[in-house]
Amino acid sequence: MRRFLLIALLFFLPLPAQAAAANFDYSSFAQIPVQHEGRLKPLDSFARDFLTMFSGHASIDGMSATAWLAELLFQPDAAYDRAVFNVPNPAVQHAIDLPERENHRYSFAEVSKAMDAHQELIHSLLPEQGMHTLDPAQEQLVALYTNMLWYFELSRSLSLVLPVFSIHDAGSAKAIGVAADKPFTWDEMMRHRPAYLKLVKPILDRKTTNAREDELLQIGLLMQHMEVDKETRVLRVMPPLWGNDSDTWLSPWAVVQEGQGSPQSVSLLAAWRKAGEAWRSGDPMAWNTASAELATQTMTGAQDIRPAALKAEYLYNRADFFTLSLVLYVGAFLALLAVGAGGPVMFYRASFSMLTLGAALHFLGLALRIYIMDRPPVGTLYESILFVGLIAVTSGLIIEWKTRQGLGLVLGVLTGTVLQFIGLKYAGEGDSMGMLVAVLNTNFWLATHVVAITIAYGCCIVAGLLAHLWLLQKVATPDERLRLELTAKSMLGAALVALLFAMTGTILGGIWADQSWGRFWGWDPKENGALLIVLWLLWLLHGRLSGLLTPVRFALGLALTTVVVALSWFGVNLLGVGLHSYGFTTGIALNLGLFVAVEAAIIGGLGLTLRQREGAAA
Repeated sequence: MRRFLLIALLFFLPLPAQAAAANFDYSSFAQIPVQHEGRLKPLDSFARDFLTMFSGHASIDGMSATAWLAELLFQPDAAYDRAVFNVPNPAVQHAIDLPERENHRYSFAEVSKAMDAHQELIHSLLPEQGMHTLDPAQEQLVALYTNMLWYFELSRSLSLVLPVFSIHDAGSAKAIGVAADKPFTWDEMMRHRPAYLKLVKPILDRKTTNAREDELLQIGLLMQHMEVDKETRVLRVMPPLWGNDSDTWLSPWAVVQEGQGSPQSVSLLAAWRKAGEAWRSGDPMAWNTASAELATQTMTGAQDIRPAALKAEYLYNRADFFTLSLVLYVGAFLALLAVGAGGPVMFYRASFSMLTLGAALHFLGLALRIYIMDRPPVGTLYESILFVGLIAVTSGLIIEWKTRQGLGLVLGVLTGTVLQFIGLKYAGEGDSMGMLVAVLNTNFWLATHVVAITIAYGCCIVAGLLAHLWLLQKVATPDERLRLELTAKSMLGAALVALLFAMTGTILGGIWADQSWGRFWGWDPKENGALLIVLWLLWLLHGRLSGLLTPVRFALGLALTTVVVALSWFGVNLLGVGLHSYGFTTGIALNLGLFVAVEAAIIGGLGLTLRQREGAAA
């Protein structure tokens, strides 16, 4: 708890006055490489990860994530008063006596003081106290406490190189060996520490002190406080020693604490100090020069670094291709509604154009992810959602290009909009380009087995939605036989393509399993899910081609393919067992249950309606 108590101490330490930052250009600063969560990423991604974790957004108060991080690193006293922490749960607010606010946002100063006043409550909820079951409010309170510690550690990451010490008394400054009224760093303070200790030692035995002596004692208090800073490790911006085989980057404090100093690291720390001084002075020109030099020096000194990939990730963050594609998908959907309401043909063209442009941006975003990660974009649940969405939208465009009946547009806008909305939820849960577990970190198998299975998911969803549309057409416009035939052909073709990729992916998965785990098949839940899709499609297609399933029954069964895919894609993860545990997620049971119930109601309702109509016709 020593670290926790020292947080409150921070607000009683007078730090040197600092100038507010101007509207700086953060492009160079944003591309500085930092090692975080097992990979090198630009500082922009690092800042977005943390700001999203604290506030739920990638920007705040009109500031980009990078600008917010610069303030936190270079001017922490101002950052402590910025309302960053999102605390939406009233139970959490009341537990630590935070004031109620409409925007649910609170500053670090408010949260840390509230936590300090409820130390016993916080301490009782921490994992080391043996409590294994917490209610949602308690879990959020622990998460808030953890985020507060991360915020504090980030804010102290550069205290080593910032000029946080200052002596105003000319006599004291001369005795120590520093210039009066000129801020200096911890490193400079350490060089003059013997002289300082000699000067301050007689003061410690006195009961009363004057202003000059109080100033000297405050410096000692700040030095004591900075002992906590020596443990900061989160900002790993110092490359391994030049020529060192290690691939582990270090934080500025770790360089000093672990004896990793070198002429290169001294030069890089000086560059960080120069950038900090430029930012604190509010000089845009000095900042632009210093941040560019800092970025160049870091990339020049680092080994096995891909500057182009860092730049690509920075551009990827700024462009936000998937949000733009979602906007276009929604626009295409609205234009399609106008067509359905009897609007002119221009709305059809607008819908097709927006869907095409949205798919192009969708593809560009995925292509950038492939280049940045140097692997296929199907290693995580979020990536599979993006990939399946692109497969479905592309399929819709192909169908529409061939039929020109609006069928493909309906398919494309529905799948594109829904899957991109789902993807946004997972995009906000941290680094979406994180390192894969070892078993997945194999580009060959990611590019074969996983890609084939993911394409199968997309084709299955396309086939299932086409079956929905065929059933709706059968109910609403049973006399339009040409439209029904076109939909039926598209439905059958999508099912055949889905079977091809599902079977190919499942076989390739067995080969991979044999190489990784020594057996081709182990009845693992994820393996069973893939096999379930294959068997389901085989049953439907054999039944249809043999005539044992009527067109209506085939369509009803194919419509249920969306449920089969959902259970295979998400449902088996809820079992929490098997060798594919790296793909498990939590918190999806309710949503999955609702999806299955709604699908069952829709498909059952359509089937019952058609059955009653056939009975009435007989």
